Amino acid sequence: MNTPRYVDDDTLGQVVSELASLHREGSYWDFKREWHENKADLLHDIICLANNVGGETGLMIIGIDEDNDFGVYDIDLHCEGRKDTQGLNDFLSSKHWAGAFPLVRVVPVHLDRGCVDVVVIDHDDAAVPYHLMEDYGAGKETVRAGAIYTRLQDGNVAKNGTATPLDTEKLWRRRFGLDKTPVERLPQLLSEPAKWHHTKSSLPFGEYGGGYCYYHEEFPEFTLVRTDDPDKDAWEPFMLASPFCHGPNWWTARLYYHQTLLCEVPGAYSDHLWIPAPKWAFLRESGVRSWQKDAYMYTYFIEGSIERSLMLFELDESKEGPHQCEEEVQLLGKLVPVFESESERAGFEHWATRDWQELVARLGSGERWRRVPVGPGDDRCRWCEVERMASESEVIVRMLDEYRSAAV
Repeated sequence: MNTPRYVDDDTLGQVVSELASLHREGSYWDFKREWHENKADLLHDIICLANNVGGETGLMIIGIDEDNDFGVYDIDLHCEGRKDTQGLNDFLSSKHWAGAFPLVRVVPVHLDRGCVDVVVIDHDDAAVPYHLMEDYGAGKETVRAGAIYTRLQDGNVAKNGTATPLDTEKLWRRRFGLDKTPVERLPQLLSEPAKWHHTKSSLPFGEYGGGYCYYHEEFPEFTLVRTDDPDKDAWEPFMLASPFCHGPNWWTARLYYHQTLLCEVPGAYSDHLWIPAPKWAFLRESGVRSWQKDAYMYTYFIEGSIERSLMLFELDESKEGPHQCEEEVQLLGKLVPVFESESERAGFEHWATRDWQELVARLGSGERWRRVPVGPGDDRCRWCEVERMASESEVIVRMLDEYRSAAV
């Protein structure tokens, strides 16, 4: 039987109900009747869930009483020691970690019989295994420095123990991407721009060999080639990040493993800065799935995606020296929302479209972006459409900030 997994905050209620109906805990979820009295116990539980070997999003569900048929123990009525997202992150950040600390947030979920708090612990392959550099003690309990804590099926590794050699190896293999496919490794490799170096474009890629070419110093079988697309003339809103953009200047990035093409990412230069083309999505009225004239297209990046990784790769100063693109970066941040995950994007779209008429009014209230091109033969109607979409995108970026503030 497949157990329900976290998708987004809007489905958490259903996930909690289904997990509670199993009448057991698991490798990535844990039930608590109420918030911890002992802070070392709290820290230990979070580390174990963050280090779950399967790499799932960890769920610590507070307000489920295992001794009472896994029923709801309304956390609104039993709120001693209760923490919100800010309080929990302040607690974690004050500890001495061997690297990053787990990314957590507290999501109150209202069920039929009361409220539960769900501590959502996002997995981050680049950070596991989480462990401390100094012991942390509270009362008679101590979370030990150097110990690798994880989940063993439905229970935690004891505070005076450590993970098995096999589970520890699995966590470190996740950290270094050793079990990933070449495509899955790309974002992690691109996150190290200083390790990519120019090479001559003498690779056997035919017409692709005439552009910029890089290889990874530790894994030279991975190469990046970027070449121009002179026949492509489409305008897209992200190009307005440059106040000096005179026309589309498309270049495509191609990533190879040995001689195998892994992916192609189109992009365009906006003055000094090459920008990968963001993904496209639609905002539609709830329940409407067909194409509608009042559906709103918008563009976006996802943290950790190939497009976002290439964007950060391009911005890194250690690769080619400082870029003269500060203004473009600021304008791009207003034009293109960056979601933490696909689940956050799904949750945002549900939140943004709950009152369709209000959304329509807000999208129409943005200040019109004016970046008139000066090249010959401009299609003014097409350009006006790009300006309109840019104005709507700026509103969506502001709404994303509101959505995140509401979730804290």
